[in-house]
Amino acid sequence: MKDKLGTHCSYTTTYRMYEGSERELRFPLAVAVSYQNGDSGKHGEVMRTHVACDLADRKPKEVKGLYRKRSAIETTFRMMREVRARTSTTDSVVRFVFILVSFLLQNLCFIIR
Repeated sequence: MKDKLGTHCSYTTTYRMYEGSERELRFPLAVAVSYQNGDSGKHGEVMRTHVACDLADRKPKEVKGLYRKRSAIETTFRMMREVRARTSTTDSVVRFVFILVSFLLQNLCFIIR
């Protein structure tokens, strides 16, 4: 994997797991190179790899965008489970207000850090 990440440009390739053995696996791999232009006080290149199953015809940047979108959805659900209010009310409006307030408080804590 180090060889695949030793680059300065984005590309797609095939990765072989357990190469040369009976259970060898091959799958398309997208290596996306991006630059941290002062984002969060960081600079330099970032290399990310994504398994591109059923996405082999797309560019690495497109695959990265799809993974980023999916990651945001999963993060939202994980955060929702963390901040869920424990209540006995069955009123959906009250429960929704609790979720909104907890999201706002968690984001406020994130910004203050």
